[in-house]
Amino acid sequence: MQQVQAQSVGPLTFQSTGAIGNGVAEPTSGLTIATAQIVGAGGFDRTINWEVTEDGTNFVSVFCRNMATNVIAITATTNGVYVCSIPGASLFRGRISGGASSGTLTATVTFNQGVVDPAGGAARRARDHQVGRAAAGQVDRPDSRGVPGPGRGDPGGRGPRRG
Repeated sequence: MQQVQAQSVGPLTFQSTGAIGNGVAEPTSGLTIATAQIVGAGGFDRTINWEVTEDGTNFVSVFCRNMATNVIAITATTNGVYVCSIPGASLFRGRISGGASSGTLTATVTFNQGVVDPAGGAARRARDHQVGRAAAGQVDRPDSRGVPGPGRGDPGGRGPRRG
């Protein structure tokens, strides 16, 4: 069996000023997860806009999850660690906008290979719930058209099917 070595790049500083602007768009090195840490001080009150690009020119918003609160958003306004799923992106940045800050900001990012559960474990909990339902015999089974029913194998909700 071949072992796969985990890849990681960073931490890289992509913002080091409190000024409005694009900051540094860091190359993702083909990796799929960005973990950004935001440290603002001295009254920093601006908004960080999470963005990626595939072509190096046209940036689009990307959702990131605050590790402390599990809040998922395309922006950040507080210090913290944020995890973003970025498959296919060539560059990642945290563009600064808004506010009247005179404070300071340091923002770093580390890129890793893997898969992010953007719901903070919600998908795993839902899967575990379905596994528990299956063990109890409460599985939604499809009707003859392949449409799942509302429970116990009945597409019309009238109770269990009779042979």
